[in-house]
Amino acid sequence: MKIDDLLDEIRNQGLVLPEFQREYVWGRDQAKQLLASLLKGYPVGALLFWRTDNPPDLKNMDRLPQKSGMIRVLLDGQQRLTTLYMLIEGEIPPYYTEADIRTDPRDIYYNLDTRELQYYQVRRMQGNPLWRRVVDCFSSSPINVFEVAKQRSEDDQEAFDLAQRYNDNLTQLRNIKELDLPGQTVPSHASLDEAIDIFDLVNRQGTKLTEADLALTHMTGKWPTCRRVMKAKIGELGHEHFHFDLKFMTRALTGVVTQRALFEMVHESPRSELEAGWTRLSKILDYLINILPGHAFIHSTRDLAPPTPSYLL
Repeated sequence: MKIDDLLDEIRNQGLVLPEFQREYVWGRDQAKQLLASLLKGYPVGALLFWRTDNPPDLKNMDRLPQKSGMIRVLLDGQQRLTTLYMLIEGEIPPYYTEADIRTDPRDIYYNLDTRELQYYQVRRMQGNPLWRRVVDCFSSSPINVFEVAKQRSEDDQEAFDLAQRYNDNLTQLRNIKELDLPGQTVPSHASLDEAIDIFDLVNRQGTKLTEADLALTHMTGKWPTCRRVMKAKIGELGHEHFHFDLKFMTRALTGVVTQRALFEMVHESPRSELEAGWTRLSKILDYLINILPGHAFIHSTRDLAPPTPSYLL
């Protein structure tokens, strides 16, 4: 399917992201390498979809899209498509908010002469018309390659030749939208648990899911608002100068529910146990921040020893 069509589907909510998926985790170099590979015509992997008339809860959507028939859920490829959406559309895709994007690739630049990709560098790029922000290359605003060529040439023939070169390189970048990405579809009769299992198997081949990521995926598959509830609590505690992350919350909830600190122990826990465990954990956290000194910064579980049952009962 053409990249341009996929981005249209995302914009129109014809292609949606399940709540159990982790957030955008790609770094700047991964985004740059994706774009470089597409420019060279290299394969960048297949996408995986799930067509279903009974979709799970969806990211940043309280209601299902007003569409008849099957919903197309994106199971694998959201890191790639999120990156392409930001670079080509210049916006955050509708299934995310600005706060969800920790690493924004939109300050990557493209050299009209060499086709080099590089993140913005003041000394190298400021005032140099050859370096253009990738987002601007895809916008409707025209880039006058002839004016750029005139600034860098001594006669009309050289200007014409340079303008042709710049235009060809610009066109090559813009033509990325016309490239096809292969895709596969999980059968519509697959259950949510089966879709999550396929999602896990496929993701083992890409940016690996950590044990915490997978545990949270299973939690969210059974209790759809789990991730949102955790993030809301993280924000609430952050206002009190206590800084936690999703890995810590997942570990702590696993400990409360299973009385073990191993992530895999929570995979089979039903929604009722997860919600009851969260109620207890939330009370424990509220109690702890009232007795601990202010401004205690805890950035991740690496800052604390894994909780034991005696802490969390």
